[in-house]
Amino acid sequence: MEVIISSTVSSTVLVITNDHDEHVDAVIEELDRRAVRVFRFNPEEFTRGASISMDICNGRIDGEIRTANGQVAFHDICAAWYRRSRALFAPLPSMNALCGDLENYVTVQSNAALSGLFSGLQTLWVGQPFRLRQADVKAVQLAQASNAGLTTPKTLISNDASRVSAFVEALGYTDCAIKPLVATRVDGEEVARSRSRLSCPGATRSTPPLSRPRSSSRTSRRPTNCAAS
Repeated sequence: MEVIISSTVSSTVLVITNDHDEHVDAVIEELDRRAVRVFRFNPEEFTRGASISMDICNGRIDGEIRTANGQVAFHDICAAWYRRSRALFAPLPSMNALCGDLENYVTVQSNAALSGLFSGLQTLWVGQPFRLRQADVKAVQLAQASNAGLTTPKTLISNDASRVSAFVEALGYTDCAIKPLVATRVDGEEVARSRSRLSCPGATRSTPPLSRPRSSSRTSRRPTNCAAS
């Protein structure tokens, strides 16, 4: 039976997740026990099993989300919780205007519609998707942590081998670590087959003095860069 959620007072909690999130199941069960209206939206069901409609009029964005289980109007949403959604911020497919792949076109337009929903929905957010995405930016993380009074390591993000080498030499006796900007994996065989050097950006930072044992004498340092060969 389809449930239509609509009222004159915003009273529905929108939960954005996926269909295998057991943690959300437990939270929704507790909210149901407290008689709190909940509408669950799994973005991976959009566009095949769900729809989003947005009405833009007189400087306002309203609309509704429909799924197989019901629908909810934007103005009925009192809070939105972005919990977890599969590949919500995965790299977009090609947006080349000359690309004739229909699936590619649908995916690009669907991502744009979801962005419109998350940007245009004016409500109390817990884990606003774009704020979460911004929080993943290493440079912003370090700057904000320092501004908050936390001690942060000296860090250089660069794909310029000479800049990285100079940065490491300037650290003197301080150990350093080279880390990727995004946690991912690379196929070693694929790298070995590559004939060109890929100037890949990475983060080079000093490490805490007690992070690992160090020799009392200074060890020789080779110029370090973030290039994969």
